[in-house]
Amino acid sequence: YTLAGEEIARRAADLVFLQEFEAGFLSPEWNLAAPKVTAGYEVFRCPQDLESGPGTAVLVKKAGTSVRVLDERPICVGGTSETGGRSKLATVVRVEAGAKRFAAVSAHFTWDGNAPQRLRHAELLGAAIGDSSAVVAGDFNCEPGPHLAALESSSFLGRMRRLELQPGATTGLTGDFSAEVCIDHVYVSADLGPAQASATARPKKPWGGNVTRPAKVA
Repeated sequence: YTLAGEEIARRAADLVFLQEFEAGFLSPEWNLAAPKVTAGYEVFRCPQDLESGPGTAVLVKKAGTSVRVLDERPICVGGTSETGGRSKLATVVRVEAGAKRFAAVSAHFTWDGNAPQRLRHAELLGAAIGDSSAVVAGDFNCEPGPHLAALESSSFLGRMRRLELQPGATTGLTGDFSAEVCIDHVYVSADLGPAQASATARPKKPWGGNVTRPAKVA
């Protein structure tokens, strides 16, 4: 928690998209950088009850940013057996940046073995976003290839552009920590203009460092 919190505070991005977000992340007892995070960011999380288990969150920078939050509460999509389980959630926050309004979405989808539930989650998320422009970032539990292509072609993601990371980039580890995988993705509506993403660190085993690799979007 502290490593991630320090990185968030140091980079000071306007928007931060988090998955597997637990109550401990905002507790100084578990995260020494928690005061820096809460001082610098408004935290929008689903589920909104921090004690309800891991969820997703969108962090919006409080000062020195052109991003303005349009709603007091996020829209929560998923978190049921229909979408793959309680932790398979998306947090949707409508924001305005300059002349652009869009939905900032932090999503956590289920794995390839539950592809129907993942597609259902995407359908529900697409309905929640509607015709709005969006930035969707998160853990798709799916590497680039036929499974991800099928999800894109069958959902609102097909109308968006996936920002490809640099060649050979990976964002996490397999369940047994034996191999690196690229399962985290960023999608941006075309009308929001040019954008790019890059992985900023290498994933490591839990006892050796971060499990997932952070991505920077510009």
